[in-house]
Amino acid sequence: MTIPTQSRGYMRRIKIFLFCALILIPCGAAGAAKNGNGVWTLHYAGSHNSEANTCGFIVTDCTGQIDVNAPPGPGRYDLYILATDVVGISQTSFGLTCTGDVLFDGWTACSDAEIPGVGWPGCGAGVTLSWTSEQPGPNVTLGILDLYVYGVTSVCSGPDPRLGDAEFCDGSTPEPICVRMNDVYRYGCVGFGQPGYQSCPGPLPPDQVTWGLIKSLYVD
Repeated sequence: MTIPTQSRGYMRRIKIFLFCALILIPCGAAGAAKNGNGVWTLHYAGSHNSEANTCGFIVTDCTGQIDVNAPPGPGRYDLYILATDVVGISQTSFGLTCTGDVLFDGWTACSDAEIPGVGWPGCGAGVTLSWTSEQPGPNVTLGILDLYVYGVTSVCSGPDPRLGDAEFCDGSTPEPICVRMNDVYRYGCVGFGQPGYQSCPGPLPPDQVTWGLIKSLYVD
């Protein structure tokens, strides 16, 4: 069956319109931003040990290195907080949420400066960390929590209550470009005596547009 020339032109215009929509839609999503796929991951480091558990901890394989399942208390433990699946950050704001009985004995910030919220470190509190130069991704160690767990509980990253969201900012000048997010899957949890949640790797980026797709728009 032969398609009339006028109909083929109409179909070509429809394809081009759909292609433009495909390009534009992801631009409004967080995933299109520089750090839009970033997540706040928690890692169980074991019993408290300030000499072994330091800011020198580097993650090269988030899925393989991150441990989110810890034994039930009572006991004193260390938890790392990391930014994963980021491109580069100069600032981040986030908070903590908890279930069960947990007491925070201390906190080590792996940044050049910090602005803690009321009650930080603690459940329902937030903090802002910043660096004088952009920290390259995909993984950046943010800090170490020193906590005492009394039984079955969980500790999770979450939004900064001062913002209502969590935030990553890059090192762009003269002003950094920031992206705020509050999706549940971006927050990792360590479970003590119950399953934790591994938030890395982050949400997949939008489908990439290939030259094959572009060419197909002009083929009848």
